[in-house]
Amino acid sequence: MVEVDCDYCGATLERYPYQLEPGRSNYCDYDCKYADEREERVTVECDHCGETFERRVGRVEKTTNNYCDLECKHAALRDRVEVECATCGATLERLPSTVRGTKRQFCDIDCKAEWQEEHYLQDGSPNWVGGADTYMGPRWDEHRETALERDNHECAVCGLSNGAHQTLYGSELAVHHVTPRDECDSWQEANAQGNLMAVCLVCHCRVFDSGYYTPGGVSPATTTRERPRGRVSASALEHD
Repeated sequence: MVEVDCDYCGATLERYPYQLEPGRSNYCDYDCKYADEREERVTVECDHCGETFERRVGRVEKTTNNYCDLECKHAALRDRVEVECATCGATLERLPSTVRGTKRQFCDIDCKAEWQEEHYLQDGSPNWVGGADTYMGPRWDEHRETALERDNHECAVCGLSNGAHQTLYGSELAVHHVTPRDECDSWQEANAQGNLMAVCLVCHCRVFDSGYYTPGGVSPATTTRERPRGRVSASALEHD
């Protein structure tokens, strides 16, 4: 047995070693225990009704809210606060827990999407990393389709059809800018039909990237992807 002092009255007690666990209190009996627990209390204010009451220190330290009883606790859970929708300005009622820690509130997913469309564009988005240059100018789809129809939906270099291209590569023929877009003075110049030509994936990547060009209708249509011979100027690629 080991002698220890009662944590309340100071009397000497005898305890087995296994009873002396770290952080465990020692009392003479339940009277000392309950008396000690009653004395370790502080006065707090009910977060719902505002009435003051006593609560154990340990309980206060472990909780963020203090309520007189379950009625006050349940009533607090039903309480709402008024907030304003960040998009349309409508007045909303929300639980305090849903408002706490958030910068803005929305009526529904539509209002949230509308707000994000306005404020999360390009560098307004926290995920913005510069973006990609995918804009091809006004009415690009029309210009592209006109160029494909003019070239009979075939590669102007090797003659591969659009249908065969979809079977081989899973995509339609590309429409190439003879003079790169960033070297043109305007979208009208960049997307003029004389500056556009239908090409397949291989010819687009290998032929034009290497600087070799073949005017449409000049080189015979083949399926062997022969490298066009000679180099021609951009003006030679213009179509009537």
